[in-house]
Amino acid sequence: MDDILKLILASLFSSAVAAGLISIIFKRKTEKISNEIKNQFELLLMTQKTGHAWNEKAVSELFGPINFQFARTKLAFDRYRGNNEYLETKILKEGNEKIKNLILEKSYLIPPDLMEDANELVKHYDVWLEEFSKFRETENPTEIKKYIFAGPNGFPFPRDAEKKFKEKYAELWKKLYS
Repeated sequence: MDDILKLILASLFSSAVAAGLISIIFKRKTEKISNEIKNQFELLLMTQKTGHAWNEKAVSELFGPINFQFARTKLAFDRYRGNNEYLETKILKEGNEKIKNLILEKSYLIPPDLMEDANELVKHYDVWLEEFSKFRETENPTEIKKYIFAGPNGFPFPRDAEKKFKEKYAELWKKLYS
């Protein structure tokens, strides 16, 4: 009977040790998996927050102001009938400069799919501002033009680029606030 008792105790002891070792191995494995899941979740959350922050910044610092300037200059252009110095210098010129400067200064907020459109807008505004300077900001202009246009110099207003910027603004705004 002593032998059976010793055998049972030995079996219980070895089973307890084996169970303890298996428990430690499973605990470590579970903790490792748990930490990996936690890290992945934190990474996804950070990515989502970063994307949201970028969207907010793009809307508030680039696409919103550009969209407003597009509307402002379009309204002024539609009202413009010849030498209206206020519309030309205060709205059209300032609006064109602001759009160009926003694109140049906030270019890091422009997605790659809009870079070519941004370049087209900058080219147009550079030529328009050059024409404005040539015909309106000199003491003795060589030629009085009724309107300042960049189109005759091969740089018409890029309507598709304007449309794409407006669409991107609407898309980002909808993501943020809908």
